[in-house]
Amino acid sequence: MAESKPYGVGTGRIRTIKPEYFHNETLFDLEVETGLPIRAAYPGLWCQCDREGRFPWRPRMLKTRIAPYDNCDFSRVLHALASRGFVVGYRVDGVEFGWIPGFVEHQIVNNRERASKIPECGENAEIFTTSTRAPRVPHASTMEGNGKEGNGKEGKLPIVTPTEAGETVPKKQSKLSLIVQAVNAARIVKNTQTLRCVNIRKPNNMLSTFVKDPLITADEVILMFEHAAAKWSGDPATRDYIRQATLFQPSKREDYLSAAQDWNAEGRPAINSGFGGQQQTTAQRLGLTNIGGPR
Repeated sequence: MAESKPYGVGTGRIRTIKPEYFHNETLFDLEVETGLPIRAAYPGLWCQCDREGRFPWRPRMLKTRIAPYDNCDFSRVLHALASRGFVVGYRVDGVEFGWIPGFVEHQIVNNRERASKIPECGENAEIFTTSTRAPRVPHASTMEGNGKEGNGKEGKLPIVTPTEAGETVPKKQSKLSLIVQAVNAARIVKNTQTLRCVNIRKPNNMLSTFVKDPLITADEVILMFEHAAAKWSGDPATRDYIRQATLFQPSKREDYLSAAQDWNAEGRPAINSGFGGQQQTTAQRLGLTNIGGPR
């Protein structure tokens, strides 16, 4: 095996955890089934990951950092977690590493945390663990609060793992994640001054809450942005309104969606959103003068 010294286990990093983590039945069942400290070891493992959710697969060293007082074989802990898709073990150039799917999508990583030195679980990697389920997004993370989202490739590409039948199962993505990808892929506003407003790098709380409605679809969110772009992108005075903070504020988002649907039903006519030489009210500039009134 190749030298693994450059990939030593560190002293640990600060990570976030949600209260819902403690209700995870799969982890509880796995702990009962194996008799191993699964529920304590799993979040401990996050603290040993780098900013991309990768860690050296060194069970003995990891045990000294995560479960120093437990009488257990930590290699069994890692393989048990891998059996349910919580971690993936892989080799690159003969060196073994681990990776937690979904880590970069949800953990809040300090901007100053150094870049990963561990190779990614990509095309050149050999996966040596097996899973009976698709990789899971851990409940221990949060999309709220201040922080910088990780930039690892694993969070953006579909990931597959072997099943008992020898088939592969694509990674499950949240509805919010799929909607954000759809909006970004649409590239609704190509003007460089407004593109930043619809290129959603990190969803805010208002958008996250809005898409929890089971009736809201990606097409409707895209339509809201397209309607806003038709109204506001041509006028420097209104251009900055094409953003999450405007469209998805609780007091206005239903009205914006209704106006966008009406605009779409009418064949998407051109909208004169400029001042046209005459001072307009904020409501007129935003196209809100008829919302909620007679049609």
